[in-house]
Parts: sequence; C-alpha cells; structure tokens
Amino acid sequence: TMLGTFRHLAEWIISLTDNGVVLLILVMLAVLVAGMLLDAISIYLIMMPILIPVMQHFEWNPVWFGILLAMNIAIGQFSPPVAVNLMVTTEVAKIRLEQTLGWALLFVVAMGCALALVALFPAIALWLPTVLGYNVRFWRITTNDDGLLMSSHQRLSFFLIPKRYRNQRVQNATSHQPPHNHA
Repeated sequence: TMLGTFRHLAEWIISLTDNGVVLLILVMLAVLVAGMLLDAISIYLIMMPILIPVMQHFEWNPVWFGILLAMNIAIGQFSPPVAVNLMVTTEVAKIRLEQTLGWALLFVVAMGCALALVALFPAIALWLPTVLGYNVRFWRITTNDDGLLMSSHQRLSFFLIPKRYRNQRVQNATSHQPPHNHA
C-alpha cells in the first residue's frame, strides 16, 4: 500500500472501460475465479483495496456491491477446481464428492440466477436494510489526512445506526438514556 500498488491496479481496472455494467461483469468474473481458488477472507483482504475505488468511481451502492461480492464468492466456493464448501459438505454427509456434483451444479445455477437478479435489481438487496431503517443510499468513501477510510460524514459507523435513531441519538447524547421509540 505504501507504493500505491492497489491504487494503480484500481486505476487500471477503471481505465478498461467507461461502461459500469461491463466492468461489473468483469469484476464479478474475477471474484468468481478467485472464489474457486481461495477462501473468502483472503479474497476480501486482497480485493477490497482494489475494488473500493472502482465502486466509488462508478458510484455503486456499497451495500449492494458487498452483497454481490458475497454471493459471487459463495458460488465460487461451491465450484471446482477447489470447491471448499463442497468438500466440507461431502465430509459432513460422509459421501463421495462425485455423488454431489449433480446437486451442487443445480445449487450453483440457482445461486447464479439469484446473483443475476440482485445485480439487475439492486432493490432486492437493499429492501431489508431499508425496511429496518438503515440509510443505504450511496456514501462516497474517501481517505482523510491520516490515510484512514472515512465516509462523507467522517464516520464509518453511520451504516450501523438506523435512520430512526440518528436524531434521537444526538438529542440523548448528554442524558445517557436510551432513545425512545415513538412509533
């Protein structure tokens, strides 16, 4: 990160095309291939410093994009050549890997269809957080002078506080009392 390698990779990815849909498909294919070979934690640690600037550039909703990544990694974890989740499943069920391939393929196709639906209709992924009162509109994430990632309101916890409690939280900050639900 000191050499700016992740930033250069992100700029290179952004320079591939000006079309956000094409780039989203390319990113999803790359994440799928990574999911076939690596575990999820490694993928997030390697890919997120590269993908956050891409997400910002195309102004993709971070919640929606994160859900797409998680779904895509899950598909990769069930797909050969490594198929980590498939191996765990066969070990728990005490059956051979070859016996599960037909069912796993059906599962992967169903997950792929769900991924396509969420990609085409972001409201599917954003419906539940919105109903629960979270603000899921786009927030531009930037770095401050110390190099820390911050939201446009200079607080990362913004996504963790439901909309209905934000104003009450500020009003009750001095009274040390929990916010009252007036609904």
